[in-house]
Amino acid sequence: MTALPATKITNDDLTPFEQIGPLSLQRYLSQLDDAKTPEEIWENFLEYCTEMGVTYVTYGLWSDVKNSDNGFVMISNLPAEWREWTERRNDCQHLSFVRSFTLTNLTSLTLGIEFNADIRKAGALTLEHELVTQKAAELGWRSGFAMSLRSSCEGEKGGMSFGTGLTKAEFEAFLDRNGWALSIAATQTHLAYLRAEKRARCDDIELTDRQVEFLRLSSVGLETKEIAYAWGKSEQAVTKTRRTVMRKLAVNSKMAAVAKATRLNLIPVRNWQAGEPLNTTWEYGFKTQPLEAVMPAIR
Repeated sequence: MTALPATKITNDDLTPFEQIGPLSLQRYLSQLDDAKTPEEIWENFLEYCTEMGVTYVTYGLWSDVKNSDNGFVMISNLPAEWREWTERRNDCQHLSFVRSFTLTNLTSLTLGIEFNADIRKAGALTLEHELVTQKAAELGWRSGFAMSLRSSCEGEKGGMSFGTGLTKAEFEAFLDRNGWALSIAATQTHLAYLRAEKRARCDDIELTDRQVEFLRLSSVGLETKEIAYAWGKSEQAVTKTRRTVMRKLAVNSKMAAVAKATRLNLIPVRNWQAGEPLNTTWEYGFKTQPLEAVMPAIR
């Protein structure tokens, strides 16, 4: 990620705060490049949001390519009083997961009490919504907005909610000034968090000798049928190994698994020199045999 040149925007139509806004975004994106862990990324983002005038932030992340135990993440800087209040509500135990999640984290109630009059005019204001936004207002969340987040990897998605203590008119002016910058920062933070979260999971990756062997053979172009022949196993057994490797590496294809395993030094990389003959001996596990032995002609 490359930040724009740190040149102050001068325009008579912009307020001093609006002129500084782009510089704040550039500084934040620069810091985002240096952040290595999910925790560091989140702390930096909270600092940026506070600088921009946001009081509360919630971030939800779902990835169906992760291990089932780690497929969902929810973090926020909402006070403990909020969760304690929702947990004391008598009807919480009867709510579905989605409604309970929404209530606890303010995802669909982001607009806040300042917009309840508009919602009431539309006939959509429920007693529960009114009660929840009133409690949120007591904690300083009077207005806000939410945005959905996506990534380039299928199955990964998320969302962020931003809350402020501004009146409706103040909040609308706030969005005109800072909405675009917050949207850019949120999108880039989401992508950085995904990368950092995956790197953290990679530290715990453990592959068996058979799984490493599968990656090595795949890296030189062997297909499932050829690997099955070399192993003396069925194609279904090789397919099962492939799926296990993909799940452990949190990727969606065999070639992505090979590329990721190479980056993580889970399989060796051979740097060939110009004019050097290709060695047709392939090593895997504790065995060494000619490459032709594991790559027979398939008719």
